[in-house]
Amino acid sequence: MRRVEMDVALLDEVLGAWQAQWPDVAVMALLPEREVVRLPVLQGICRRRGISLFGGVFP
Repeated sequence: MRRVEMDVALLDEVLGAWQAQWPDVAVMALLPEREVVRLPVLQGICRRRGISLFGGVFP
C-alpha cells in the first residue's frame, strides 16, 4: 500500500511503474469527502491506462 498525492504527473508516473512491474495491477483508492473533487483525475489516468479502479469515499 502506498499513499500518493493527487498530482496528475506523479500519479501517472507511479501507476505506470506499477503497471510495468505488475501488468494486471488494480488500484484501491480511499478518499476523504473533501478530496472527492480530485477523483476524476485518478479515474482518467486509470481509464487511459486500462487499470481497474475501486474504493470508496469516507466522511
